[in-house]
This record gives sequence, C-alpha cells and structure tokens, in this order.
Amino acid sequence: MSAEFELSLNPAALQHLLQGTDEFLAPAVVLGGLSGEQACAELPSLPHSIAGLLGHMVFWQERRRAWARGEDAGEWTEEQNFPATSPAEWPALVERFLRGFADLCALCEDGNTARELYRGRSVGFMLASQSCHSAYHLGQIVLLRRLQGTWPPPGLEQ
Repeated sequence: MSAEFELSLNPAALQHLLQGTDEFLAPAVVLGGLSGEQACAELPSLPHSIAGLLGHMVFWQERRRAWARGEDAGEWTEEQNFPATSPAEWPALVERFLRGFADLCALCEDGNTARELYRGRSVGFMLASQSCHSAYHLGQIVLLRRLQGTWPPPGLEQ
C-alpha cells in the first residue's frame, strides 16, 4: 500500500534537512548556553517561554518516533502538547530533544522512506514534517533569545 503523503528523499538529504546544515543553525547551537532560568522566563504578551516551546517540540518529536516504531501514540492533551518545565528540568529537556533528534536522523539511514507510518504519511514525509516543525520553533526560540538579550549564544558571532 502506498502512503497518501509519500515523500522519498535520499537519506543524506533528509539528514541535511533535519540538522539544518545550511538552512538554519543546528539545534544544539540554538539551545546552547541557556540557563534553566533564562529558558523558563516568560516574556510579557508572549504565549510561551523557550522551555515551553522546546517541551512542545519534544512532545511531537516523541510522537513521531513512536509512529516510526509502529506504535500508537494515543490521544493527547494540551498540557502534554505544551508541558510545564522548571529551570531544574531544562538540561534534561535539552538532552531529550537532542537525543530524539539523533534518533530521527538515524531513521534516515533506514533506506525505506516510502514506508507508510501513520494516517497515510510515509517515513520521508514524517521526517520532512519534523524538519519544518523544528525549524519553525527553533526560529521562534532565536527570536525569544534576542528579545531577552541571550542571543547570540557563546561562541557564535553575529
């Protein structure tokens, strides 16, 4: 059975999109040098903190990984979609995201990007969708960091 939303790219292209090699900064760079307090800081009139956005990204990243393993990710709540994170939890959240990112990149090497995963979506489509989702929210994180004066991260010259 062919996936309705089939997207087949070579593994190197998918990894390139996920890692943001040319299109945007690598996730580890965008998240680098932030303390838990900075990541959890709420800016006036903005709906989410940096930690809130990353928690959301981890939530969807883990759902997509579950689909890739053939698991039912189940229903979800808004609290799961944008989970609360404390400053003390920030380092573990970053590690979870980066580890999950590496797991998704490893899916690129599977060689079967046309395989249907979930609701007519192929592995390739899911990975490209994850790339877009990550780029979107990582861009928001850069903007939040600029607004709070924590951009650029240490070692990145602008």
